[in-house]
Amino acid sequence: MLQTSQDLFFIVAAIAIVWVTVFLCWALYRLAIFLRTMNSTTIEVHRKIEAIDQWYEMTKQRVAHTFSFMSTLTQGIETALGILKSRKAKKAASKAKKAAAVEE
Repeated sequence: MLQTSQDLFFIVAAIAIVWVTVFLCWALYRLAIFLRTMNSTTIEVHRKIEAIDQWYEMTKQRVAHTFSFMSTLTQGIETALGILKSRKAKKAASKAKKAAAVEE
């Protein structure tokens, strides 16, 4: 079987090549698992970012709607205060007329 030292070298080299091949297959397997995990993580992060973006847009719309409602409400209050002031002025004027009529 082993007639020269070269035969022993070829057997050892063949065993080494087999082990290098096994190591490379294992390394490729681990790389594939790692890349699959990274892909899942990336998809999950993308979903979270989309959820945050949707929440942000919804909040922005609600705030904009609230502020538009607030401006309408403010205008309504200003109008109501104007009406109350005019009524108060009319009452004061009518009291002044009555007081002037009573004094005469």
